[in-house]
Amino acid sequence: MAKLRPTGKCKLCGYEKELCDSHYLPKRMYAFARVPTLKNPNPVMSVNGELTQISDQYRGYVFCSDCETLLNKNGEQWVQNNIPRSHDSTFPLQDAIRLLAPLHIENCPASAENGVSCR
Repeated sequence: MAKLRPTGKCKLCGYEKELCDSHYLPKRMYAFARVPTLKNPNPVMSVNGELTQISDQYRGYVFCSDCETLLNKNGEQWVQNNIPRSHDSTFPLQDAIRLLAPLHIENCPASAENGVSCR
């Protein structure tokens, strides 16, 4: 029997819909974060405000199926295909970002005190 999904407000579209069990990072990214040559190969994560190595993946019911699909097709897949596979390989995602111009935001509430600047 299929697991029932909760209904709630999707954090992306804002509509009240049935929500998916979403990974906060794409599932494959957790595999990239592991270092199999170490005694504890698991990535470092913040758990209750403390950094620790865990194998758990952060998940939650946050997006509806339409938005989950939109994020996957228009972001996650491209990012996963354009990140380095090792420390000495190319980094196409970084190369693509370097070509972008910074945004100028009128009346930006950011300040240097919180480490954010408006351009």
